[in-house]
Amino acid sequence: MPLCLCGCGKQTSNEKNKYVNGHQKNRLGKKCSEETRLKMRKSHLGKNGYWKNKERDVETKLKISNGNKGKIISEETRLKLSKNNGRGMLGKHHSLKTRLKLSSYTPWIKGKKVTPEARLKISLATIKYIENHKLSGKFVVPNQGKNEKNILDQIQNTSDIKFIRNDRDIFLKTGKFIDAYNQKYNLAIEVLEPHHFKVNGELSDNDQERELMISSRLGCMIYYIPEQEFLKNSEKEIQRYKNCIEVLSKC
Repeated sequence: MPLCLCGCGKQTSNEKNKYVNGHQKNRLGKKCSEETRLKMRKSHLGKNGYWKNKERDVETKLKISNGNKGKIISEETRLKLSKNNGRGMLGKHHSLKTRLKLSSYTPWIKGKKVTPEARLKISLATIKYIENHKLSGKFVVPNQGKNEKNILDQIQNTSDIKFIRNDRDIFLKTGKFIDAYNQKYNLAIEVLEPHHFKVNGELSDNDQERELMISSRLGCMIYYIPEQEFLKNSEKEIQRYKNCIEVLSKC
């Protein structure tokens, strides 16, 4: 490439160019007025206010598409396009230091705390996205445990107090689907499979956070039904639930 005629010693980007961009002698060192800057900016904007080549109208896209029909792209051109679309990262790998920097930008990285409000927004946004893009507007239905329905049916039938299950309105308040909810006593009911517990018998960290979010959003108590204990002795667990309801009825 030829050298810039301004004498800077740099090469031009095109063999037909005489100067490096902005190095013309009549413009070198001069400052543009605000009016000139606005004119230059407008000349680079597309019809919709986006930079050219970033957003094209439908008619332009069709012209480009029709103009390229039937053309055969060489392997060399494909490789160049691949490199350009990948921003020069094709075949390259980020260093560990770079990966750590990138991961630190996400709010859910280990060690960073996410506020309950942020968690709720993330849950609601995720469900809304799934419903709109995956389920064609239909509501999301949470997965139920293998024995969840049977256990809740037995408790409800023997206590004569109906409760709602996996209610969407409650989810919109808490960001969590609750297995069952006793409206009369403002009592959330959860059937817990073995994986919800730690080895020492305590609730998992995730379930403890879930408990805090539900109870704080609804101002309710949470009643847990251990699945395995219920399967071993359903009568005992049903009576335990009745005793809890009796205590609440006296409050």
